[in-house]
Amino acid sequence: MKKRIISLMIPVMALLTLTGCIRIDRGIEVKPNGKIGANVSYAFSESFVNYMFESKEEFFEKMQESEDDEDLDYEATEFTADGETWYGLNIRGDFDTPAEAAEALEANFDSSGEDDFSNDFEIEQSGFIRKTITVKMTSLDPDRDPKGAEGMKAFGVKDVFTIKVPSKIVETNGEIDSADPTRASWDVSAVDFGGEDTMEMSVTYMYMMPIIIGVGALAALIVGVILVVVAIIIIRKVAGNRGVKNIGE
Repeated sequence: MKKRIISLMIPVMALLTLTGCIRIDRGIEVKPNGKIGANVSYAFSESFVNYMFESKEEFFEKMQESEDDEDLDYEATEFTADGETWYGLNIRGDFDTPAEAAEALEANFDSSGEDDFSNDFEIEQSGFIRKTITVKMTSLDPDRDPKGAEGMKAFGVKDVFTIKVPSKIVETNGEIDSADPTRASWDVSAVDFGGEDTMEMSVTYMYMMPIIIGVGALAALIVGVILVVVAIIIIRKVAGNRGVKNIGE
């Protein structure tokens, strides 16, 4: 079964006609073990939750029952930002290949339940020590308002995509997090809501693991050679001492 961790995104977007009080955060994380984590987090303001639901517990229940995959991790969130309390859901999963992570990020249902791949994602990796990961996000929705993103921003909607890598970023076309130099972000509202058809996000970092492994292997080899040389010297010395003793006898 294809796993797309944000199949709720299109119905969630539809709710924006009622309110702009939403925060959307999607992204990927390149893990040291080679896997790629994909995640989506969306949160609604307390005022919106109180208007639409009887309680925050009902909100969390409705959100989570709409997404149910045993291979994914779900976490209800509650936090304060911009002077407001927010309630939301984080969905995360780890994938073996860039293609699987990209597929997981593609929203595949519209508000009527029909297949509607409104966003297409492509993830590519290149390089060996100096590695670059590139995410291309393309809207497949022909009905977007060319100025849709401007309207959403006016309502206070935040729509962000992030890329996190194992070590410090050395080059990117995004904005590096001041508190985390391994993380960069982009405002992707123009692709989601209208203004741009596609956006390419890239991060370059130094992948030191091959160097660390190589240095470790070289050090182990040197130590091994030294131990062998020392063992040979000791053996020869012992043999020489025995020879001298035999002559004396």
